Amino acid sequence: ELNTTLRLPQSPPVFGFTTEPAYGGLRFTNPVALATPPGETNRLFVVEQRGRIVVLTNLMNPTRTVFLDLSSRVTGGVPPDERGLLGLAFHPDYATNRLFYVFYTASGSGSPNRLSRFETSPEDPSRALSGTELTLINQPDEAANHNGGDLHFGPDGYLYVSLGDEGGGNDQYSNSQRIDRD
Repeated sequence: ELNTTLRLPQSPPVFGFTTEPAYGGLRFTNPVALATPPGETNRLFVVEQRGRIVVLTNLMNPTRTVFLDLSSRVTGGVPPDERGLLGLAFHPDYATNRLFYVFYTASGSGSPNRLSRFETSPEDPSRALSGTELTLINQPDEAANHNGGDLHFGPDGYLYVSLGDEGGGNDQYSNSQRIDRD
């Protein structure tokens, strides 16, 4: 039996949204993450997948500066490629120790996923010191897809890293259900 009491409008209502640039004419190339140092409210760091981190200062009238350029160390980063510079987290004590962490797909043999620590310049808080890289994890990666890369410090003070399952279609490396593999 048909429902004869249901009344639908002739035309569905129009719901929608509009967008407007949040920071004027500033543009980014393949942004994948945003981060701010703990306690800061007037700087925003934008991670660009091709290997750069830019910092926006004075958010009411923003200026853009390259904070760190790792493009020569990064492979991938051009969509639909899932590799590249993928994550950024600032140490909970960043204000005193100037330490931050990045996750990226390193260029070279095997294109490993890499977690590294860097320092910010003591003279210029909007410039990282690229020569201070300390590699913490250099994870082999057999495929170019299914990369993680998101970084966050938990309330326990530990750095949490998402690694992905190493890629491949249909779980060809049998990693998606295992924590003890690659």
